[in-house]
Amino acid sequence: MQKKLTATFFSILFYSILICGALGLVSCKSDTAHESQISFSIPKEVIRRTAIRAEKGKDDLGGDIKDYSIFLSVKLVSPDEKIIQFLEEEKLKSEWDEFFNRESGNDGYEVRFENVVIGTELYVDVAILEDFAGEKDETYRGKSSLFIIKEGENSISVQLKEVKYAADEEGTIDSDLEYAPLTVEINKAELSVFGDTIELQTKDEDGNIISDVDYEVSLFYNGTKLDSDYLKRTGSEVKIEELEAIGRYRIYVVAIYMKEGVVPVIGTQSFDVDVILPTELYVSSEGNEANSGLSADNTVPSLESACKLIGKYSFKSEELIDWTINVSGILNEHQILDMKKAKTITIQGVSNAEINANANEDNQYSTIEIKPECCPVIIRNITITGGYSYNGGGIYAESDLTIGDGVLITGNHATSCGGGIYSNSILKIAGGVITNNIAEYGGGGVYSEIEMYMYGDAVIGDREAIASAVYDLELPENNSYGNLCLNSENSTYSGGGGVNCKRLHLGYSGKDNEGHLIEAELSGGIYHNYAVYNGGGIYINSWNNMSMNSGNIAYNSAAEKGNGIWLTSRDGALGVSGTAEISATNDVYLDYQQSGSDTYSACIVIEGALSKESVATITPGTYTSFQILKISEEVTDIEINDVKSKFTINGDGGYFIDNDGYLTTN
Repeated sequence: MQKKLTATFFSILFYSILICGALGLVSCKSDTAHESQISFSIPKEVIRRTAIRAEKGKDDLGGDIKDYSIFLSVKLVSPDEKIIQFLEEEKLKSEWDEFFNRESGNDGYEVRFENVVIGTELYVDVAILEDFAGEKDETYRGKSSLFIIKEGENSISVQLKEVKYAADEEGTIDSDLEYAPLTVEINKAELSVFGDTIELQTKDEDGNIISDVDYEVSLFYNGTKLDSDYLKRTGSEVKIEELEAIGRYRIYVVAIYMKEGVVPVIGTQSFDVDVILPTELYVSSEGNEANSGLSADNTVPSLESACKLIGKYSFKSEELIDWTINVSGILNEHQILDMKKAKTITIQGVSNAEINANANEDNQYSTIEIKPECCPVIIRNITITGGYSYNGGGIYAESDLTIGDGVLITGNHATSCGGGIYSNSILKIAGGVITNNIAEYGGGGVYSEIEMYMYGDAVIGDREAIASAVYDLELPENNSYGNLCLNSENSTYSGGGGVNCKRLHLGYSGKDNEGHLIEAELSGGIYHNYAVYNGGGIYINSWNNMSMNSGNIAYNSAAEKGNGIWLTSRDGALGVSGTAEISATNDVYLDYQQSGSDTYSACIVIEGALSKESVATITPGTYTSFQILKISEEVTDIEINDVKSKFTINGDGGYFIDNDGYLTTN
């Protein structure tokens, strides 16, 4: 039996075991002025590999694996090969499962020698043996270089070499056969919590891929080995079933290279992989409620369905995460977003995607409705059309919303406010085009109840226009506009063909933690919109203001006041800086009201250096003297005299701005 055993195994491995307490493998520590103790640790991996070898060879051995044991022999040897101390074949753990469980127990097996005299010159000699039914064979052998025990800490390495056996015809042992260890690789560092597949690949020391390799694979989470039902292996492919939680897992792989009935090489490798929650769902008109929504060929039919899946899947994560919902084809009904269990949701159109509510006066819906307390929503690369509702024909948003590149909001109608978008939260227009929408009272393109930022290449209206917007009830064939506000003089919403807003920021993307505006270039602008009453391009509500650092306002028209911008008299202000530019045909109307002895007026505030030669044409609400130009309190290096020439007063030419910013006649 022994000869058969020694003829079976051909492999080699090197382990360096350091005699150094700092590294936790071997330490020498002085207990008295003349003596030290040595503690010596054998890595468990050495023991595992011996056990694996035996497992593969047990059939040839004809023995019961329960009769298998591993012994450790460690000697302290003098230079003349005399044994100073000897641990004679200590039996290590014999439970078979312990040999294969990398995560259980400690990191190795400790041997301790007491009362070693300081100044002793010695070697450390180590041997590991395996025993089948009382027949022992040496599996690893190693001997350190000569060293002297010193006071304090000492260090030296012991290299363990896996002993190879081969029997010749006479039955003698030849230990010269050596094979390099294998390297195992996997093709993924991240796995889906809903199940995934990995590919195993084994290479030799020269990097050559080895085929016909047998694998044993284990999966651990938080130090606990998971049930084998989670793993299904076919050849080098390992399918991992749906897991209970996301996080860091460890995959442990043993690769055994079989050749002519022997086990010449064994390779072991552990891999830390992140099991993640997939962050993308898929929606199409061909989708089914019963589908998982996790792939383009397993879609669900609506955004509402996708939100339900987010709620279903989110229990696997302790933290809120960002989700993307990919929409393909045309969704022919209004969509609802109502999801609190996400950090953000991005609606991403694929291949000319479109959402069309197909609504009308008798069947009123917003194309997309974002419910209160929903997580922030981002929309990209999709057309939103066919909405018809009281507020927000295209989008009715009661949570934070960002419109990104590739979005077209067109062909929507609001019987009150916000033909394209009605927002009752923070609104960011970072790209896309909002055009050909109608509101009957306020904000043909956008109505923002709270605060709005516009930057990037965003356009509200028609950027290609080369003439001012026209709306003619008697000759509708002459009509030409981007967005339209059909407001009446008696309406409390008052106007805004392009935008009706409380606080508007053009050329800004948000605010920092201290509340300061963050500059972000607006290369687009607000063009070619029409208001039947006030504010062809923009209407700013009472007690509110706007800031403009970049972008352009041009070719907008209003039947009454403020082709470009209408600013409320109730502390309304337009802050300008940077490359802000308002076309000469798009005046800024500064409302002025007098109530008894009190007067209220809007003004323009200089918030930074102005790079354009001409910034705006001003139409004052009255041609009596009032302050129409101010310098922000935060600006200390600019005076009104430096910038007043950049502003023109609309009128008969007899008005100008004095050095205090007041309207004055020549």
